[in-house]
Amino acid sequence: MLFKDDILFDKFTMKNCFLACFYSFLMCLFLISCQSNEEIIAEKIELITSNQEEWDDFNQKVLNKDFDDASFPLFIDIFDSTLKKEAEKKGIVYFIITKSGKCKSIEYGTNWTDLPNGISYLHWSSCPDETNQRGYYNQTNFIETWGVGNGWSILVDSDWK
Repeated sequence: MLFKDDILFDKFTMKNCFLACFYSFLMCLFLISCQSNEEIIAEKIELITSNQEEWDDFNQKVLNKDFDDASFPLFIDIFDSTLKKEAEKKGIVYFIITKSGKCKSIEYGTNWTDLPNGISYLHWSSCPDETNQRGYYNQTNFIETWGVGNGWSILVDSDWK
């Protein structure tokens, strides 16, 4: 009987050992594959600045459309097919245009889902301030603001993930 108990004990021990190793492997894989918001936003800032003219041209095309000041999202489905494809390529899902005196601004809702903590928005303003200066960073409650430069900034809302 001692032999049978030893076999059962060995099977039980091997099963637990396998599960422990498997879970340890998954945890290591998870930790290695995760990037912080800071690293991902740095990549997005580089994407925008290295293609600045392309982003500015896209922005101008949106402004050239005769959209009224809208405090609600306008989805890219209202664009012509060329502009819609360009928006999809950039990961833009919707936009909100605001006009106030001389200043115009556009907030773009993105599908940049690779952020571990939060939803990202791309913001442009014709009246630059400190929030859209390259290198600017601020965190207020659940909102992080990253200055891209040339009127652009990225906002990350970690309250909505």
